[in-house]
Order: sequence, then structure tokens, then C-alpha cells
Amino acid sequence: MLVGFLTALEAESKTFKKNKGLLYNGDTYVVARCKVGAEAKDTALQLIEEGCDILISWGIAGGAKSDLKTGDLFIATSFKNVRSIEIRPVASVANGITDKLQTLKPKRGDILTVEKMILKSTEKKTLAQKYKISAIDMESAIIAQTAEKATIPYICIRSICDEINTDMPAFINNSLNRNGETVIWTALEGLALQPKKIIPLAKLGWKFHKALKTLRAAAQILTS
Repeated sequence: MLVGFLTALEAESKTFKKNKGLLYNGDTYVVARCKVGAEAKDTALQLIEEGCDILISWGIAGGAKSDLKTGDLFIATSFKNVRSIEIRPVASVANGITDKLQTLKPKRGDILTVEKMILKSTEKKTLAQKYKISAIDMESAIIAQTAEKATIPYICIRSICDEINTDMPAFINNSLNRNGETVIWTALEGLALQPKKIIPLAKLGWKFHKALKTLRAAAQILTS
């Protein structure tokens, strides 16, 4: 079996020591970078064309429930988008991989895919109440829809970065390139205009680092 992991950010893909290799059960895996948002569909289609038997969305997510903390491993039980489309994974296929991660005590719940970064905690709370979700990202439902159409099983494994009460500086949205990565000079310009944001930005950096640490631990378990 060929398993395809999709990550939007380079830092997420680097939680694997190699972009190609063998999983704990002898299956072959490949890690592919996809762009943030709707363009993730193109990478999912490419992996399906290359013969992937299962797709896994891999990366960080925002928490939309108070019991989800920074660094928690999260496995989605269903995928939703703002158009109220819901997709449920093929549990029998997911169990082998997700069961292997039980030592990290993953939490489960529904994930909502949004079209832009959610920076305000108030907005996250509104979305959580409206859609009854536990986490938020920008790719999972898109990849899930693509996999479902191709009758390819799909799993979403995420590490929580920002918690439901976390507010992020507004200029972060304007500091991202098409790959979802921060353009350092744009970020610095935004910080120069809002110097008081340096502390919350530093805290966000720590949260990102902690979330990646969990992903690295998960990747090590799956590839050893």
C-alpha cells in the first residue's frame, strides 16, 4: 500500500526525516507539499494519479474547543466546510494507523476547513458553536472531498497550535505567501507598526514549535 501525506508548510513536512520511506507496517509512504486552501486539491489529485491508496492530511490546526491544548495530537472524526458539507472517514482503514498513535493520547472530533486564517478567538468560538467542531484548518475538507470522489480512504492527523482563546496579530494574514509561509520582511514591517504585538507573536512562535514537536513524535512512531 502507498500512503500519501499532504502538508501545507515546509516545517510540517520536515517532521518526517525523509520524504519517502517505509511505515511501521511495511507500507510505503510519500510526503507531498500542497498549497494552503483550495489548491491542496491539485496535490491530492497528483498523489492519487501516482497510485496512493490512502491520503493523510498532516500538519497543525487551530483548536476550537476548550479541552484542546497546544501540542495535543488531534484525529478528525469528520470533515466539514463552511458550506455545511460533511464527510466521514473510512474507519476500518484508519484504525491501523491511528491506533499506532495511541501512546500520544490523541483527541478526536470534527474539523472545519475555512478559507482564511481565523485570527480572533471570538470568531473561533462563533464557528465552533455554529458547526459543532473541535478544530479548524484550511485543507482537510478539500482533500477529503477529493479522496472521496476517487474512492480513496482519507485520514486527518493534526497537532493543535493555537487554542480557542488565542488571538493572533492581524498582520499575520498579510505576511503569508501562497504556500502559507511567513514572508519575514512583511511580518517585520507589520511588527514595526504594532510593536506591542511582539509578545503575542513570540508566544505564537512557541505554540507552533510545540505543535511541531508533537508531529515529529507522531512521525517517528509511524516510521519506526
